Amino acid sequence: MQKSSASTILARWSGVNSQTASTLLLRRLNSVNTSRRAVQLRPFRLPASGGPTKDAKKDDGRNLFVVRILAQTETMLVFVEDPSAPLRKEVGQSEGEASMDVDKPDEVAVKEKPGHTRWTSCTLGGATQSSPLATPFDAFLQRVLLGGGPSANMSPAGAWIPRSAAISIEGFIVLCSSGAAGSQPDWEVKVGTVMIKGGAANGTTKGILVEATYLPVPFLPPESTFVKDFLTTLFPPQALANGEIEWISVPQDDFYEAGLNTRREGDDEDDFEWTESHSALTYLKVFKKEGLL
Repeated sequence: MQKSSASTILARWSGVNSQTASTLLLRRLNSVNTSRRAVQLRPFRLPASGGPTKDAKKDDGRNLFVVRILAQTETMLVFVEDPSAPLRKEVGQSEGEASMDVDKPDEVAVKEKPGHTRWTSCTLGGATQSSPLATPFDAFLQRVLLGGGPSANMSPAGAWIPRSAAISIEGFIVLCSSGAAGSQPDWEVKVGTVMIKGGAANGTTKGILVEATYLPVPFLPPESTFVKDFLTTLFPPQALANGEIEWISVPQDDFYEAGLNTRREGDDEDDFEWTESHSALTYLKVFKKEGLL
């Protein structure tokens, strides 16, 4: 049972001129401080071993996503999706289960824990602009994961193959106050233009992505519409009435499956504090749903 919700909400305005929309939203914010932010999402594919067969499922093989978030600091996140692996909650339920062969009642087999679950994630972040993660990680990615090949056509068997198109989100982080001028900021709003990099649609913009966080508290009651109500005031009423704004909601189970639960001792079971990792996974879910990744 969900005890609370994070004090962060995301909205997608995909069918709009991104420059016009970003300017409009920025004008409506009582900005205390504005800084630039960029996100890069690079997808890779590892085909199923043995090559394609007529019996192979569409989801055979693994997907790897490298998410690089560039703001005051640089954060690198890696997500691996293996559709053939069990869910994390299934592993938790079955781990340590014992089974007995009726023909051999004296022998008991204990189900082993799999090497990994459907989603695996790790964070490599914390670098500064003067000492970025990009260069050493790109070298590792090229040498180890991609097998040293600069393109899919030159990658050896068993290496990850880069997809032709990646996604970038380029925009701003705005700290703003709902109180009097000079007061401490109580809102953080991220506004970014979504753009396709590479492939046949290189340079195409796909609207904007907006993310709002209420800073004073990490959790809100599950039925609270407080953050959504604030974000609603930034969008034109006509766009809301026409259904142009998509409110993004990722089930907490998805965060748990990716190992992003940030539960602390003493917190309610479903309480978690939103992090850049939660944002990154949400971006992946959104763009996969739209067919961009």
